[in-house]
Parts: sequence; C-alpha cells; structure tokens
Amino acid sequence: MVNSNVPSTRRGCSLVLALLLLLSVFGIQFAQTETSSAAMYESYNGIYATQMGSGKCTLASCVMMMRSKAKMMGSASWESITQSAVISTAWSGGLLHSFSYAGMKISYANFSSDNHKAQLIAILQNHPEGFEIYERGLPHAIFLTRYDRSTDTFYCADPALGAREMTLAESWLRKCTSSTGAAAVQAAIINALDSYWYISSYDGVAAAAYDAAYLEKVKQQQADEDNGASYGNYNFGTNGDGDTAGLVNDDDLNSDVLIYDDTATVQSVHFDRVNSYVQNQFNDVKSGDWFGTYVATAYEMGLMNGVDRNVFDVSGNVTVAQAVTLAARVHNIYETGGDTSVFKSKSGEAWYMAYARYGIENGVIDDEVYKAVQISPNRAASRLEFAYIVGNALPADALVTINNVDFGDIPDVDFNTPAGMIVYGFYRSGILAGFTDGSFNPDDSITRAQVAAVMSRMGDSTQRMQL
Repeated sequence: MVNSNVPSTRRGCSLVLALLLLLSVFGIQFAQTETSSAAMYESYNGIYATQMGSGKCTLASCVMMMRSKAKMMGSASWESITQSAVISTAWSGGLLHSFSYAGMKISYANFSSDNHKAQLIAILQNHPEGFEIYERGLPHAIFLTRYDRSTDTFYCADPALGAREMTLAESWLRKCTSSTGAAAVQAAIINALDSYWYISSYDGVAAAAYDAAYLEKVKQQQADEDNGASYGNYNFGTNGDGDTAGLVNDDDLNSDVLIYDDTATVQSVHFDRVNSYVQNQFNDVKSGDWFGTYVATAYEMGLMNGVDRNVFDVSGNVTVAQAVTLAARVHNIYETGGDTSVFKSKSGEAWYMAYARYGIENGVIDDEVYKAVQISPNRAASRLEFAYIVGNALPADALVTINNVDFGDIPDVDFNTPAGMIVYGFYRSGILAGFTDGSFNPDDSITRAQVAAVMSRMGDSTQRMQL
C-alpha cells in the first residue's frame, strides 16, 4: 500500500493571482526565442490534448495551439480552451479556415515553397507558440511545437497518440512514408505536408474580456462548492481535452524480457534504489511469482510499501488517493531525484492532499482528478482510472515506442477516448500488456501486484515489455 502517513496540502485557487495574470495580457511582451530551445515548453504541461473523436485531429491540434498562445500571453483562462468549448465556433464539417476565439484570429495557408523545412522553421520563429500542420493524403493534423537545431529534430503533439510531446518522426504522419530511420521519416513527412493553421493576430482586449468571463465563472463555481455542490466521479473516458493515462499488465509477465530496442532514441529511466529488499520479505510474495521482481523493484525505489511489516497484499485494490500519490511520486523522482520536501501538509488535511496538490501544480493530474480525490479518495480505482491518473507522471521522451500495437488491437479499449488513446500509448512503450485472451478489462479493479509492475516499468526502463 502507498505510505499513508505522509502529510499533504490543499491547492488553493487565488483570485488575486488570477487577476494579476489577467492584467498581464495588456502589457506583456515576448522577445523572439530560439526554437531550438526546449526550455519554453518544459513548463507547458497541460496544453496537450487527445482528439475528442474520430476525424477531430484538426480541432484538437488547433486547441493545443490556442492553449499554448494563451498561456504564453499570461491568460488566466487558457485551460478553458477545450475542444467541446471551441467546436461550435471553429467547426462546420471540418475545421474552418478562418475564425476567432478568445482574442485569437486563426488563419489557414498552403505551403508556399518547395522547401517545406525552411518554411516550418521560419513559421516557428514567428510563432513560438507552435502551429498546426496538415497532410491531406492520410489525412491527419498535428500540433508542431518546436525545432531543435542541435539535433535537426522537429517536435510535435499528435492528438491521435496521446496528450504529450514527441518527435515528428514518431507521429501518426509517419504513415505517409515507407522510409526508415528518424531522419528519413522526418524528411518524408515534411515533404508530404500540404497546409497549416496558425494564429495570425492576437487581440489583448478581447482576450481580457474572455478571461474576465472565465474568472466570474470560477468565482461562481467556488461559491457553489462552498454551498455543498458535488462533482461526483470524473469522466475519464469521453472528455477529449484532459491529460489522460495508460494502465496495467497481465498474469503471464516474463520478467526476463528486456524492454526497449537499443536502436531507438530513448531516454533511459532508472530510479535509484533507496530501500533494500530481501527475499521472502513479504509472506505473500514468492521468488517464483510473476510479480515478485516488480514488487521488489517498486519497494526498492520507494514507490510502494507493504500493508504491514510482512504482507504486501498482492490481491488488494489500489484506491484513487493511492493512485494520485504514486503518480506524484514517480514525477517527483524523475524531475527532482526524489525531493520529498515538496510534499508538505497543512494542519487537519488528509495525508494524500499534498500529493494531489503537487500533481495539479505540476500537470500530472487535471482538475477532474483533483476533485475526485477530494470526493472519493478511498474508492477502488479501476484499471482505466488508474491509467488516467498515472499517465502523465513521465514525459514523452521516457516513453519511446517499442511495440507495434495498431488501433483496434485491444478489443475492449476504445481508442477514440482519451484514456483509451493512452492505454494504446502505454502498450506501445512497454508499460502495459493485456491478459492472455487479448483483453484489457478496463472496468476491473487493479491489484497491488499489477500496480507494482506498472511502477517498476515506469521507474526502470529495462523492465518494460516487448510484446
């Protein structure tokens, strides 16, 4: 069980801070930034989205572009720019070529020269928020985020492959070419591009009005909460705008199988072992059990403990609060090496709220999960819920694709939902595997043994599964 005696704190919503951000819309100026630098995007957790349904890749990519611009301009309401909110303005059988929303004018253009690469770089220099590119042959659209000159690599967020950043060569646009090798695939994709959407103008006054309306809505929502309003369970299966997650494994795992292809570009992940595990430390974990290695690894990395000194409780369920705690711990170890001083509690708060606050402030969980952990922290998480919660604990470069899992290969997971998309992503990166009959069983509860396997694979990339 996750250690339940670590204190916590509740994330406050500061109207004063939001108003200061609102005022910044009027006067803030940005110098041109080198598009080769990833620094700007390191703090942009939360702008990425998976598409809300089949054929909505253009809409989702456009929403990411607008979120990025709004956040860059200091908007207090950038998170309210969602596909469901924008669709009535931007969609008529497809994404409109021109429309305005939240002070931003969106325009459309075809590539005007044969040298698409030079044009991509030039557009990114003028639009550091990124822009949407489209290839008609597939057809498919993605959000182009940046260009790294040092490695000659373009990066993007592909709404068909999860709410995260990846290289252009890893995106679904790779299906337009039979080339192999990242450089060749990237070049083929660039040459195949047809058109793009971009933010052609920004109206600070209109953006401020949009922010003001949003802040009034937040204020009213807070008043409703204070009067006893309840949000119920969060919608992890149908909301196309949230950052979502992937899930767990089966009972026939081969711990001897190495995880990743050494020829792939992958950020190796290997959390330090901070605890010592001895054989038969837990009465219910034997050396021959499929989960034995994973329990030992999760314990050694400081991610999971036993429910008491001698029992791990391998068949026990993991709660919503425990899942949020695990997501926060994984992110914290990856980003800081394990600085637990960030998990500070306030007097009278439940132990898990420090982790929930860390999660929301660092883009690991979204508002709906944050509300859910306050309302039903002790409810057993389903496999899909667990996926939703832990899916953003690691960045994209720690989740390289090593398995060929096509959409439709998992019979009981709908890839048109955000959580489903991330399950597919985690299958591809070797974090998850299904049961022997091919199913994922998304509505089943998730056992502590299964969670130990997920945590181990997230914290040690050499334990990931090749399917």
